[in-house]
Amino acid sequence: MFAQVREMCPVLLNWVGYTYGCKSWLFVGDKSFGSCTGVQQGDPLGPLLFCLVLAVLQKSVYNQCQVMHTGAIMDDWTLHGDTLQMVAAFDVITREGPSLGLHANLFKCEVYWPTFDPRRSLFPPGIIQVQPESGVKLLGGAVSGNPSFYEAQFCRRVSKCSSAIESLVSLHDPQCQLLLLRACLGIPKLVYALRTMHPSVVSRGVSDFDAVLRKALTNIVGCSLSDFQFLLTGLPLSSGGLGISQASHLVHYAYVASVLSTAPLQSAILSSSGLSPFGPMFDSVLVSLSSRLSYPSVDVLRNEVSSSTSPTQKHLAGVFNSVLHKEFLATSGNDLRWFDKSTGRFLPRHQALLQSFTQQHASSFLLALPMEGLHLVMSPVEYRAILRYRLLMPLYTGRRRCRHCEHVMDLFGDHAFCCGGHSGSWSRHNFLRDTLAALVRQVGILCRENGEVRLPSSSGDLWPADLLVYDFYDGKTVCVDISVVHPLTSRGLVGFKVGNAVRGRESTKNEKYLSGCQSIGLEFVPFVLDTTGGLGKSSIQFLEKLRGLMMQREVIRESVSVAVVYRRILFALQHALARNIVSKMEEDFYY
Repeated sequence: MFAQVREMCPVLLNWVGYTYGCKSWLFVGDKSFGSCTGVQQGDPLGPLLFCLVLAVLQKSVYNQCQVMHTGAIMDDWTLHGDTLQMVAAFDVITREGPSLGLHANLFKCEVYWPTFDPRRSLFPPGIIQVQPESGVKLLGGAVSGNPSFYEAQFCRRVSKCSSAIESLVSLHDPQCQLLLLRACLGIPKLVYALRTMHPSVVSRGVSDFDAVLRKALTNIVGCSLSDFQFLLTGLPLSSGGLGISQASHLVHYAYVASVLSTAPLQSAILSSSGLSPFGPMFDSVLVSLSSRLSYPSVDVLRNEVSSSTSPTQKHLAGVFNSVLHKEFLATSGNDLRWFDKSTGRFLPRHQALLQSFTQQHASSFLLALPMEGLHLVMSPVEYRAILRYRLLMPLYTGRRRCRHCEHVMDLFGDHAFCCGGHSGSWSRHNFLRDTLAALVRQVGILCRENGEVRLPSSSGDLWPADLLVYDFYDGKTVCVDISVVHPLTSRGLVGFKVGNAVRGRESTKNEKYLSGCQSIGLEFVPFVLDTTGGLGKSSIQFLEKLRGLMMQREVIRESVSVAVVYRRILFALQHALARNIVSKMEEDFYY
């Protein structure tokens, strides 16, 4: 080990000599023994030191044997080639390894032939010899000539994932459940398997996984999902979905992306065998994907992937999700709660809502980690209410009047955001103001809620600015006026365009206050949001300035600053809206 460090990493030699130059004594009760074998557990340099020694043995195998390829990830070493050369390689390992402190564990070694080989008896009897009709697991993937082996391996993995997903029920917290399902317990556990197995052998497991996923989402939302609502949950956040990818979507492009991105490496490994990483089975999948994505030919798809600067799977996922989003918007049906009687397409209200959810940052609140101290927590009832609203689910049953203003309630909860007969709108406004003030103070800037400003007018009345932020824009004090608009009013649906409601409110606020503030040396910011999570131009400029100061003064990464600023503001908005919805609910809301 010291010789390798001296040759390969001389800068570490003194430190390695200090830490490994003499044995460490370990004490257990009244007994003691010296630790002088192998690298120390927990040593950050341990993996490097182990690999430096392993490289010596690997080089010796290369020099003495004509193996086609050898690769190792730490102590997991893989070789392939002719049987006689593999026997010779194993002989080198068992003969020279012990002098380097490396010992082969026969009971964990596996030898696999895709076809029967009578020379298999040349290996030591302790080695596990896998039958040709079976297969082996290699670095988390499967290697076999039998499709049934791949199917069994994938179904076994699906079963383990399903058990983990079903355990989410015990949390009784839909916010945490959704985060875990998206981040680690859902499709992330199957991505590697889908990348390394041909789609034809995973169809049964894919169906089983999506069934479990749908059941888990039903539990999170608190009621059953229709087909189009389940499809909506699988759309990316940027497309207005919940970002819970489904295996039936990923199976279309994951395997193709893996083969295309690793083709150069596969070609190098297979160069001496005359084999190609492509073949009829891959070509059939590529043709199917090309057709699914409406490419004119397979060559066009190949050229686009090869010229893309994004990773292959990310690029294909973007194209596939774009197609999926268009197909979803073209969904048809005959249930008059969602679909127009004459066209069979989504009603204008639902179309407008789905388009609005695609605005930048509109879905960022779904990524907020639960932190009670930062008010990033909703009750289960509140979180389910806002999820149902986003999934176009009815929030109220029957036609009844609002208990606060006697207005006839709509089925999907829009009235709850506009009701003037209760303090809900003021509570929402104040909650947003306090959250924004907390963010401003977090970067060390002085601000004041409800600061009084006397604007030039005939009456000379004082105007209470929602937030006065001192020395913010080039040393000037900023008056921030917070406003929330709902884009789905009957007037707003005529000629609907995403962001019109926010732009209209910004224009109104500027006409009313901008010139007056500027005349007394103040800057004015109409901080306008819509109920779907859309932000006005002035709001984004204000938050970007705040984010820049946060990165400068707190030395945090850009991605972290986005999470802190946008997720916190928009979580506060959705939390307040959820309270508006729940305040109108009676015993007919089941959860």
